[in-house]
Amino acid sequence: TIEFGTRWRVADSEFTATAYRTDNKNDILFRSTSVTGLGYFSNFSRTRRQGFDLSAHTSVGVWSLKASYNYLDATYQDEGQLFGGERDVQVKRGTRIAGLPEHTLRLFADLRSTDKLTVGGTVVLTSKIVTQNNEDGMIADGVAGDASVKGYTLLNLHANYEAQKGLEYFARINNVFDGRYQSYGMLATSAFDANGGLAPTTTINRFVAPGAPRNFMVGLRYRF
Repeated sequence: TIEFGTRWRVADSEFTATAYRTDNKNDILFRSTSVTGLGYFSNFSRTRRQGFDLSAHTSVGVWSLKASYNYLDATYQDEGQLFGGERDVQVKRGTRIAGLPEHTLRLFADLRSTDKLTVGGTVVLTSKIVTQNNEDGMIADGVAGDASVKGYTLLNLHANYEAQKGLEYFARINNVFDGRYQSYGMLATSAFDANGGLAPTTTINRFVAPGAPRNFMVGLRYRF
C-alpha cells in the first residue's frame, strides 16, 4: 500500500487530499459450484484498489459545513476465472470488481441553534456498482448486457442536545424519504417468474440486497 496526503487550513476552513494504491496478491474469493448454494474459496493472483479522497470543511457563523468525495478504481490485475458453476466469468486485467461504487459523495451540514442544541443532515450519493457474475458484461453465455445496480441518494437527519457536561441526548432519522435502493447485486438462476410463480424453465435473474428503509433512533451518550 502506498498513500500520499496533504492537509491545509485557510482561516476557518480546512482542506484534505489523499491518493492511494493497494495491490493485493492471492486475494481470497468465493467460487460457487454446480450445486446451487454451495461453493468454496480460492485465490486470485492479483487485485488493485486505487483512488483518491478529497474533503473540505468550513464554519460560517452557526453553520458547520463539510463535503467529501471518494474515487475508487477497484480492478482485477490478471486474467482469471470467477464464480464458476452456473457460468464461468472470464476476467482480464482492468476488469472492475463487483459491489464497489466508483464515485461516492457526502455532504454534511450542522446548525448550532443554541449552545446546547445542534441539528443537521447528511446527503450520500453513490454511482452504480458492478453486479457479481456480470463483471465481463455478459448476462449469460453468448448474451451481453449490463446488469449493474443503480446508484442511490440518501438523506439522513440528526439532532444532538448536550444536557450537561458529558451527557448528550441524540435523535436520528436515516433514509428520510424512505427511498428504495439496492446495495449489492448478483446474477443467478431462478425457478420463479416475475409474479413469484414457478417458471416452466429456469432463467438468469439479478438478485439484489435491499438497502435499509427509513428508520428512527433516539438515545443518550455519556462520556467520562
